[in-house]
Amino acid sequence: MAAGKRKSVLGVFGDKKNLPQQVIQTPAESGLKGVLFRLNEPAKKQLDIMAAELDRRKQDLLCEAVNDLFQKYNKERIA
Repeated sequence: MAAGKRKSVLGVFGDKKNLPQQVIQTPAESGLKGVLFRLNEPAKKQLDIMAAELDRRKQDLLCEAVNDLFQKYNKERIA
């Protein structure tokens, strides 16, 4: 399959007023803040594979890892 232009979410829902609320919320609107996180290529590939194997988003796996780090240092799991 040739790589083509990605279809917009609007192509599925028609227009913005018909979008589910979680689709149109920006991270700022949902209370989330961005954090730049860099991995070497083997670690990134492994994370991609884990996400696929577990049928989970990379975002969720990274939040779980941050919460585990917080717990290790006796901090509240809040991520």
